Amino acid sequence: MINGAKIKARLDELGMTQRELAEEIGVTDQMISYIIQGKRIPGGDKLISIAVALGCSLDDIVVRKERS
Repeated sequence: MINGAKIKARLDELGMTQRELAEEIGVTDQMISYIIQGKRIPGGDKLISIAVALGCSLDDIVVRKERS
């Protein structure tokens, strides 16, 4: 699952808008909004593109389930 709050925080740190991120990875700004809100889950290639654009690792933007 994507951690939208972490993506939003990283955008704020970089002074980057959702539209700028969207343009960089080739999606609409509405899609970025949906990803941040948890309404859409991007595929693996887009996840990697988001991490690269934000200068972070996948671990920084993905929430991992705890094993029981």
